[in-house]
Amino acid sequence: MFSYEKQYGVSRLETSGPDFFKYYSTQRPVDIATYPRPKDNLPVAHLNYNARQPVEGESFRAWGELWYLHPLTEKQIADYELRPAHDNPEGREPVPERGAAKKPPIAEQMKEAGRKAREQRAPDAPEKKSPSRDDR
Repeated sequence: MFSYEKQYGVSRLETSGPDFFKYYSTQRPVDIATYPRPKDNLPVAHLNYNARQPVEGESFRAWGELWYLHPLTEKQIADYELRPAHDNPEGREPVPERGAAKKPPIAEQMKEAGRKAREQRAPDAPEKKSPSRDDR
């Protein structure tokens, strides 16, 4: 609920319209230069909370929310430390950057990292020849 709704005792009438993409600001309140402003996808609205608070249905806390008409790119989300809402419109993933390769699944990344670690590991040290201690 927006603060003006509470203050003036009014409510919004939800109508069908465009689906907005909501992002949470997890590291700081929404302010100048704390969120992406692409020329072709300016934010529709934003809401700052009074303090950092838990996000309903999520396992993180946020300082505020931002709404956009189109999804942000993965780079924009990462650069401004935003988290997309789980109920964003279906079938529209964050837009990958031009020319950016899609990351392989985490299981493949882990296998590749293990293989590289084995290749770069130092060879085993040769066994030392110690004197026989049988005659003691």
